Amino acid sequence: MHKLKSDTAQLQSQLARYCRDGEEVELNGAVSSRLHHYRRLTRNIMEDSLATAYPLTKQLLPGKKWNKLVDHFFSDHDAQSYQVWQMPKEFVEFALHQNKVELKKYPFLKDLLVLEWKEVEYFCLEDRAFPVKKAEHEIGVNPEHEILQLEWPVHKANTLHIAADKKGEFYVLIFREPKDKKVIFFELSLIHVAFIELLKSHDGNKEESLLELCTLTGIDNKDFLSEKMEDFIESLRSKGFFY
Repeated sequence: MHKLKSDTAQLQSQLARYCRDGEEVELNGAVSSRLHHYRRLTRNIMEDSLATAYPLTKQLLPGKKWNKLVDHFFSDHDAQSYQVWQMPKEFVEFALHQNKVELKKYPFLKDLLVLEWKEVEYFCLEDRAFPVKKAEHEIGVNPEHEILQLEWPVHKANTLHIAADKKGEFYVLIFREPKDKKVIFFELSLIHVAFIELLKSHDGNKEESLLELCTLTGIDNKDFLSEKMEDFIESLRSKGFFY
């Protein structure tokens, strides 16, 4: 790959810096009166990417706060990703640790940003092969998933109405439906979390998973536990998580 000439690289660097901070600059061969168009276009691309990734966060924050946060990210954050769609991921940590925009009023913001980014991330996943079930009694688990532990119910409540007394412990399963590739969030109880993890560790063996779940929960009757788990299993099977 040919390297840019030093003067060309310098011009590109100066233009990029101007687009980010808006400070006037003299660029050799450029019409100064037109440079603002480059800044406007690049800023719009940045804002559009963030608004697409975090629509609920944008709706939550007052317009001035959102715009100031975007401007701060645009001018001060050195993005590491070379892919535009992945750039908003860096916004999460930036927003939570920056000190120019006051966000203490929104203690649930971290959970909201993480949840919104996960939806983008799973929507854009490369397809993965689903393991083949070896026996009829086995339960296949969609490999395109993870379980998030949240402190706030951002997955089921309007963030405009989340009060301090709503803080707790929530487990949310996120997965991509295999047919239509729709990203789904599903709230889990702790026993459901344990059952899913046991299925994964026992290669989908339902009986072994239930036996160990009995030990973990102190429930002696496996048939009783199996009956109680059946609705949960069928619900997630219909959504494309179990197969």
